[in-house]
Amino acid sequence: AGYTGAMDTTTCVRSSAELDARAALSHDPFGLMPAALHEHPRVLVTPEQLARSRARVGKVAWATRSFERLLAAADEPCDLPAALPTPIDGKLNAGLLTLARRNALAHLLTGEAKHLDRAISIADLLARDDPTLPITHGSRALGSSLGETRYTSGLAHLYDMLAATGLDPTRDAAYRAMLESTHAVTDANPHYNCGNHNTWNLQGRLAVGAALGDMQIIHDALYGWRCPQCFRYGLAHQLQHD
Repeated sequence: AGYTGAMDTTTCVRSSAELDARAALSHDPFGLMPAALHEHPRVLVTPEQLARSRARVGKVAWATRSFERLLAAADEPCDLPAALPTPIDGKLNAGLLTLARRNALAHLLTGEAKHLDRAISIADLLARDDPTLPITHGSRALGSSLGETRYTSGLAHLYDMLAATGLDPTRDAAYRAMLESTHAVTDANPHYNCGNHNTWNLQGRLAVGAALGDMQIIHDALYGWRCPQCFRYGLAHQLQHD
């Protein structure tokens, strides 16, 4: 039977076999798939970027100010809740993730244990509770499908930076499971057409794939994948006519 692709703005119908071929890891007509990925960190920052940033602190005015602002933001007071609340508190959840990301980055730049400890304490909470939250209209932690796409990429940034510190196997597995649970969120995003909402959703999927080192998830974001609702076309499709 044919597979209806009504959400695709360039083609109305494609066969199931054609869509399966498009989603296969071997499908890479534009040569976008990386042959391999660098070690962590590799999503928000790279080791080369971190080294360049450290070298500028104390020598370049804007870099020094930015570094000082990062450390101040990382040290902002925050009472860590015992659990993520339900009904969800999107402002709290977003704030916790932002604070964790700032501390993870501060640790990579300074090596200070206090920043790593704070980032891990928040990441432990998120890894335990975030996957248990219900998904509603493409959102789980924030109550907004667009905001959720950025939250998803933020989780990928956080894991990628913490993985660079040498996580113990149990914690690493928990964080990876949290990221893998976001596949259901990007599947459920209600925006399928080419546009900024779906583009943000695709970049969230791409960030998670890059953080996990999962080539299939990277391929999903670039070329598309089957969601429960339909086939969601990837970034390569959007860029051909946007």
